[in-house]
Amino acid sequence: PQGTLFGRNTIGGAISVVTADPGDEFSARLRLGVGNRDRRDALASVNLPLGETTGASLSAFTRNQDGWADSVYTGRDFGRMEDYGGRARLVWKPSDDFTARFTIDGTNRD
Repeated sequence: PQGTLFGRNTIGGAISVVTADPGDEFSARLRLGVGNRDRRDALASVNLPLGETTGASLSAFTRNQDGWADSVYTGRDFGRMEDYGGRARLVWKPSDDFTARFTIDGTNRD
């Protein structure tokens, strides 16, 4: 039923990404990673309860790695990665019958 749920142009399939709502308790997470060719990864997220009816979550990531060869023409590294991005989500639930969700996210890939 993908065509019914997501439109008729999803013959090959659809991916639905659903993020979790902010929780009722403060929490934070940090994940760091390193690897070959000077690989450096970082992911940070925080859950912020802002009252009885409101909560927010913030997350950000970065992923960097040097390339494996230099281009003779441009001087840039082949395979070099410089990715970063983030997301902010605010949820307001004043009653059991109404929930407002506001989300903004962005990613930059080089």
